[in-house]
Amino acid sequence: MGRFENQKQPWLFPEVIKLVNDLGVKCVGEMYGDGSLKEAIKNTIESDYTDYTIKLFSTHNSIKAVYQTADCLVLVSKHEGTPNVVLEAMASGLPVATLPLEGIEELIIPDISGITEENLSKLALKTAQLLTNSHHKNVVVENARQKIESDFALATQIANFESILQQLK
Repeated sequence: MGRFENQKQPWLFPEVIKLVNDLGVKCVGEMYGDGSLKEAIKNTIESDYTDYTIKLFSTHNSIKAVYQTADCLVLVSKHEGTPNVVLEAMASGLPVATLPLEGIEELIIPDISGITEENLSKLALKTAQLLTNSHHKNVVVENARQKIESDFALATQIANFESILQQLK
């Protein structure tokens, strides 16, 4: 979900879906967004990934509905800061699999509250394992939700901000 721009590396997502399927885990990839690379991504999917089900959508009106029907959020961006899409997914009970990003370590403890792997093959393998192990998936989801509730709740954010302001006095 998001913009189809270079920093998001959307061309990597179809490859993750291919790798997960090649590991014997049948999955459908859905990409939501718009941007300058959308047409190129569409052409790549139609020419290079015809054996896999990868759907391309414009921005969805109800992100909540997408999170409720998805099995996992896969993020392949090059850099993000603290990605809202990851915060939203974790709060919604959707497990997250991502390449390592600056700031992601604040959100995801590898294999505890999500998946982070340094390359696509490892990311696909861990994603496939997550999708086929409901117990592990449930533990990751619960840990992620607790992380969001404890560290990113509004009251926590206000207290953190007030603490910073007090230090500036």
